Amino acid sequence: MLMSWGAAAALCGSRYGTEREVGVALRAYLARPGASRQQLFITTKLFKGLADVPKAVPACLSRLGLDQVDLLLVHSPFTPDLDYRK
Repeated sequence: MLMSWGAAAALCGSRYGTEREVGVALRAYLARPGASRQQLFITTKLFKGLADVPKAVPACLSRLGLDQVDLLLVHSPFTPDLDYRK
């Protein structure tokens, strides 16, 4: 439906287990004549803390088959070993 309006968005997340499937759908869409990555807005969500971002992002991108996403959400940005009350 969104494609008929000239825009598309995808939301996925590592815990949802949808990144691989979204990646397959993205590649299928991008294989169509006239399709481009610029028409898409891709969001994924990490369920770990900020300390895990450097390791988690490459894994997410690999599952999606992309070199970047448009928005990265961090479900719980807190790192357990830090005291945020200070």
